[in-house]
Amino acid sequence: MIYTIVRNNKEILTIDFSDCDENQMVGLVGEAVKILAAKNKPQLMLSIYNDKAYATPKFMNAVRAETAKFIPLIEKQAMVGLNETKKIILKGFNLSIDRNVRAFHTMEEAISFLVDESTTDKDVPDHLR
Repeated sequence: MIYTIVRNNKEILTIDFSDCDENQMVGLVGEAVKILAAKNKPQLMLSIYNDKAYATPKFMNAVRAETAKFIPLIEKQAMVGLNETKKIILKGFNLSIDRNVRAFHTMEEAISFLVDESTTDKDVPDHLR
């Protein structure tokens, strides 16, 4: 499911992968890309996962391919609901896109990060570059 959260007069494009199977997750990536292209302006993005949403190779390939095209339109991104395995996958993903997308325990923490103008996901530590 894709929806928008508005907080502090800022829109957050929210993609909820919870309980989705692989094909549904790939479909949501495609839908998110269409939204990014249609808006054609920098967006805050929140991705939500749970233990039933798997970061399969097919899904990660779709994410990598689409992110490469639209990374300039992703102002800042955060994730919620990642288990330890998904956090390790996120580290590898961050290396491939030269970003520091953060994983948070709660949606409120993630939203606070996203709307805080003093934070960024472009602060990749030098030792990871």
